[in-house]
Amino acid sequence: METVTVHLLNAKALAGKEEAFLPLLAPARRRAAENRRHESARLRAIAAGLLLRDVLGVREDADLVCNEFGKPALAAGSPWFNLSDGGDWAALAVADLPIGVDLEPLREDWPAGLRRCFLPDELAWLDESPTGERFFTLWTRLEAALKAKGTGLALRGRDFPLLEDGRPWYFQNIVHAGCMLAIAAPAPFELRLAEH
Repeated sequence: METVTVHLLNAKALAGKEEAFLPLLAPARRRAAENRRHESARLRAIAAGLLLRDVLGVREDADLVCNEFGKPALAAGSPWFNLSDGGDWAALAVADLPIGVDLEPLREDWPAGLRRCFLPDELAWLDESPTGERFFTLWTRLEAALKAKGTGLALRGRDFPLLEDGRPWYFQNIVHAGCMLAIAAPAPFELRLAEH
């Protein structure tokens, strides 16, 4: 069975230290962090850049390439990885197979318009117990699968279910520090968490 390791970094721990950490990031990551207006978003961008550097050795822009939809990959080829951030956390999922990760702060309210993103059986499952945890289980699975696919949030014509493993995605969700975390991969996997 494949292993997916999700590396997590609490961005709040970087508060007040941005100037020390920004020079450690690859130039494009540094610019992206500097361009974020809100401190929490800036800290999450720095945390994501630090995870890329510390876990995968990304120090220069040339260490990464992007597909036509903007999904980054290592220029050297492997391993596969995916990034997400939410709440106070940045997450970097790493594996030897295509993966997607999504991290969203749990809350009980969500935009009602997002219901249109779900298939009828998913809506029925959500409506059985319309909690924030159920909604964010579906939403993070959807984002993780689309990120694993490498197409971004292209919802038109979605034909894969979020409640059944193996058609074509396998999912795992966990709640971590008030956030819903989802991982999607095309084969069964064991999940490991590593906090930095």
